[in-house]
Amino acid sequence: MTELLVGRISTVDYGAGTACVVYPDRDNAVSPPIPFLSAEYHMPEVGQMVFVLDGGGRKLIIGRAWSAENRPAASGKGVFRKDFDATTGRAILQYDAGTGTLQLLAPLLQIEETGSGSSSSIGSLLQRILSLEGRMSAAEGRLSGHDTELEQHDRRITGLGG
Repeated sequence: MTELLVGRISTVDYGAGTACVVYPDRDNAVSPPIPFLSAEYHMPEVGQMVFVLDGGGRKLIIGRAWSAENRPAASGKGVFRKDFDATTGRAILQYDAGTGTLQLLAPLLQIEETGSGSSSSIGSLLQRILSLEGRMSAAEGRLSGHDTELEQHDRRITGLGG
């Protein structure tokens, strides 16, 4: 028989990709390490509520639960969002199908080319783009310090510099 359990993360083994879960409705019994069902590496925090699938003694953490303490930061039809930090809004990838807007936000954005091993911050990448755009005049484009912005005709790229 398969059962759906609800518990809270007790401990996390980051290297093994497992966690122990405490079950308040079972006299605070703590499980042995349980693996996660996941296509990505994003370990929960100790104390977060999770769902555990128990299939005859074999357990699998299937994910975190939306609750009063874990509400989505953005919602609505066609909204897809991924928060990469425990602090909501600090580092996100969000897409709104209604507006066609894809937003990537982080304290520092770094782009790395596969195979070349070279990397750079968005600010230095924009500076390189500007240096390659010989036809851009001072009136058509600008690059500034902390909030880096590049404009040319009907294109605009903005981001945080390093």
